[in-house]
Amino acid sequence: MLFSYHGLPEQQIRKSETVTGHCLAPEDSCCMEYGAKNAFCYRAQCFTTTRLLVQGLGLEPQSFSMSFQSRLGRAAWIRPYTDETLTLLAKRGVRHLAVFTPSFVADCLETLEEIGIRGAQVFRAAGGERLDLIPAPNASDAWVQAAALIVKNR
Repeated sequence: MLFSYHGLPEQQIRKSETVTGHCLAPEDSCCMEYGAKNAFCYRAQCFTTTRLLVQGLGLEPQSFSMSFQSRLGRAAWIRPYTDETLTLLAKRGVRHLAVFTPSFVADCLETLEEIGIRGAQVFRAAGGERLDLIPAPNASDAWVQAAALIVKNR
């Protein structure tokens, strides 16, 4: 399984720092734990979300990866990049891959095309056989009820 989040330029991530020099530290150690030093960091929030989803789904450590999609322009964006991760996973022998995009609550054309079409092509070209894009909650009853509950509680 691949958890693919929408990417952001590194420059934006650094602006969320509460401790200068903490974000995007060497070897990405800044995002491995979530706390006061990175409470406003989107990348750290994505790592934490992935850890909680993996725990809730009961996934084995070797059965999932995490990446960031939708980069554009020449600026450095947060890593690892989804397109590169798709190639790497296929070259490592992953043949069937489910991709879930937790930062999207609705399927948008960008993700459907970028992951469901182009990403699947990249994965197959690198040796993978099948990529399944897991649909976003969209307008499902469970999602609407959960969103309503969040709003009521706030």
